[in-house]
Amino acid sequence: MPLGWALALALLWPTFVPAQAQTTLSLVAPDGRIGCIQGMTGIGRPPAWENVAEREAPGGWALTETAGDATDLRFPICILPGGILRDLEATLRLKIVSGTQQAGGLVVRAQDATNYYVIRASAIDKTVKLYRVQKGRRAQVASKEAPVKSGEWHTLAVKLVNDKFDV
Repeated sequence: MPLGWALALALLWPTFVPAQAQTTLSLVAPDGRIGCIQGMTGIGRPPAWENVAEREAPGGWALTETAGDATDLRFPICILPGGILRDLEATLRLKIVSGTQQAGGLVVRAQDATNYYVIRASAIDKTVKLYRVQKGRRAQVASKEAPVKSGEWHTLAVKLVNDKFDV
């Protein structure tokens, strides 16, 4: 079962926690429709996000980017509509399947495709890194070694309270 070119971003099963409320959202609707706004930071072909049936993914669907564009400095993203939450907890299940960067991650506090934070897991350098993207320019905030492997499902979780990020 081909899951696409760059990565199989599993479903996003974030739990956002604004002011003691809880909402569970997904990048993929139960019927397989994409539930996010597609965008890109950088250069290259526009992203081509597709839902694919994946029995190991939550809900049986996975979101994958299939454009096949290996352009350096190309970062396709999928943003859930609904505003920017300052305080939240979010979880993403992801499986890196191929591509030149062998990475995937979770975008939080997105204002648009050029201003956001991203928690990025890399199977090449075995790290999880936090970046701030401001006006399309990415700057590393923190990094930690992690057992990230291509072809395996991983869980990225983040808790944001004010300016504190727990990954």
